[in-house]
Amino acid sequence: MSRLTTPEFWDNLYEGWLPDPFDPTNWREYVSIQLVQLLTSLGLAGKRVLEVGGGDARLLAWLAKQHPTSKFVVLD
Repeated sequence: MSRLTTPEFWDNLYEGWLPDPFDPTNWREYVSIQLVQLLTSLGLAGKRVLEVGGGDARLLAWLAKQHPTSKFVVLD
């Protein structure tokens, strides 16, 4: 079976979607900011995180960039 895409395709795509950091003055980011604060307060180092219904997975992609020792998986 041949691949439909490559990891490089997704790396390049997500790089343009990931704000660093989220803008706390942007009301559209409110839920994302609250989730980031909650998840980081639990401690993400070395953890496994599953998001169900993640859509474009922007939030988890950002968290994965911030916590490289953790494993993040998104099901949509």
